[in-house]
Amino acid sequence: MTSTYLSYLTFERNYGRPLEPIDTAEAEGRRDLEAEEAYFRAKIGSVSTGAELIADERLLNYALTAFGLSDKADDPELIQQILDEGVFDPFSADAKLEQTGTNEIDTLAKAFWFSDDLVFDFEKQNAIDTVASRFATRTQLTGAALTEAITYFRNNVGSLTTGKQLVQDDKLLAVALTAYGLGGEQENRELIGRALDAGFYNPSAGDLAEESLANTARDSRYGIFARAFAFAEVGHGNVRNPKFLDSVVSNYNRETLKAEAKAAQDTGRQLPLAKFNEREIQYFRENIGNVSSAEELLADERLYRFALTAFDLESQVDSRALVKKVLEEGVADPDSLANKLVDKKFRDFARAFAFAESGDRNVRNPNFAEEVIGKYRRVKLEGDAGEDNIGVRLAAYFDRKAPGLTSWFSVLGDKALREVIFTALDLPDEMQRTNPDKLAEIFEDRLDLDELKDPEGRKKFLQRFTLLYDIRNGAPGQVSNTLALYGIDPTLDAGGGAGGIVSIDPATLGATFF
Repeated sequence: MTSTYLSYLTFERNYGRPLEPIDTAEAEGRRDLEAEEAYFRAKIGSVSTGAELIADERLLNYALTAFGLSDKADDPELIQQILDEGVFDPFSADAKLEQTGTNEIDTLAKAFWFSDDLVFDFEKQNAIDTVASRFATRTQLTGAALTEAITYFRNNVGSLTTGKQLVQDDKLLAVALTAYGLGGEQENRELIGRALDAGFYNPSAGDLAEESLANTARDSRYGIFARAFAFAEVGHGNVRNPKFLDSVVSNYNRETLKAEAKAAQDTGRQLPLAKFNEREIQYFRENIGNVSSAEELLADERLYRFALTAFDLESQVDSRALVKKVLEEGVADPDSLANKLVDKKFRDFARAFAFAESGDRNVRNPNFAEEVIGKYRRVKLEGDAGEDNIGVRLAAYFDRKAPGLTSWFSVLGDKALREVIFTALDLPDEMQRTNPDKLAEIFEDRLDLDELKDPEGRKKFLQRFTLLYDIRNGAPGQVSNTLALYGIDPTLDAGGGAGGIVSIDPATLGATFF
């Protein structure tokens, strides 16, 4: 049998951070990932059309790879047409927009605060002043009628929190549209409300441009690609948004690693298999934006289970009252339940959904859905890796969580982390009942928490954990393979005879921890 440590290295090399020294070619490949990311982040913000993107072959290849379209790199004219025709036809006044040379949808959405993560009162007031000023210079109203319209706008718009609310008030809508040269678009009020709520970098509003190539092509990847960059709808609005850039980089790295994994499989290396339920992933992606409260999340069993799994809380699926309270209280209040619980995964969960702090603002952001899906995939990968050997799952979980540890009580409050520490320190199970304060002292005396946050320190620690895990739990062949990694002959006893108890030099186990 393969040792826990070798199995873990295989997992990390394909789905996470490599722990062992890697050959020159692989190291060069990972440096290329960093270099390509840096180039993409530095250059993409200056691009606002499909034509400009294909003019930079390096940017084009990065973007195509991120969206699974690397096989289309030899047809840049097709890609340009896909991007420049777009997916949505947000307004009917295309000719007017082309004449002005500006994207009024972009300008209008940026003027309001409905999609922002946080807007201070003085920023909101500045935005109101800007709209009022633009309205005054563009309207045909004069005298008392002008004063009445502006006064009504100032007195009422500040209480709105969504674009949907704005378009339901004819007086407010008239001021907003006139201020941004869209006075003839009142009939498109539903469209406008969706555009405002989506934000200027997210063109998920508007009617489909049914004749565009992205919408007529059978390959659905084109539609996803065009919708993501949205040059036709918002110019450079998307490519200057940091969250969008992060999502593209994440896609690129994932697609690159998938290609590496496939190449490795083709050469006969055995790799862990990902067993994702793609229907559940798609269901979450399509429906989480419709949830606006903790109660609504819990009411949808599929969304609820998916979310808990993504945050390592699947075991709490029956603790509905607890989960609801955690979400409804949020994390802003130091005395909230999420902040009081020893298991800090609840705090991460509440902070991510942020129902208490920002209502449904987070869950309506498409990038939020992709971030949660990424967490879900990682958790499922760890679970699949642990089907044959739970030690691999424990090691991968510890490697993911260790950088965020703040105290030994964070470890004690997490069953999986605690098991890793107990195994690595070779503590008897009976000590699990020891007073937590005493256990924290024992951990503090024998391990350096800061060193566990360091990649190299964690590498040594996980070597020790996997070795002792195999000694405690592995079959004889598995233990032999593990010991062989450290140059230990398992057939020898302490005195050099055969078949006795193996003597292990503490230095072999990373004595710097003791």
